[in-house]
Amino acid sequence: MREETIREWMQSWNKALQIVSTLPNSPVALHPERLVYYTRTVETLIGDENAAALWILLRTWTRAIGLLETDSKFYQEWQSCIESLGLGEHEFKGRLHHLDVYLDQMEEIIEKWCKQNGIDTNEFNDFR
Repeated sequence: MREETIREWMQSWNKALQIVSTLPNSPVALHPERLVYYTRTVETLIGDENAAALWILLRTWTRAIGLLETDSKFYQEWQSCIESLGLGEHEFKGRLHHLDVYLDQMEEIIEKWCKQNGIDTNEFNDFR
């Protein structure tokens, strides 16, 4: 992810967190004092660790968005970010399918390994 893109998202993220921090039902994790901590951390990580910066931004932004109306400007900006990352609802079925294929492959690999090493996989059926 490009540094400039994360910085653009930070503006919407920051505004959303500021709004949410004033709500009576705002969680402690989104307290106004924590916003300074999150902002500094994300700023420090941008450039060298964009994925880590993006993780913090998305984690807190998503939590904040859950407390706002879905027709708000902040929700729409968050939704745009999510979709540009390929994490929107339109991509969900495809990602779920890829996960299912991956898990099936892992199961086959484990079963093959068990067979090669004389391990009875029927012993594990209780865990399914």
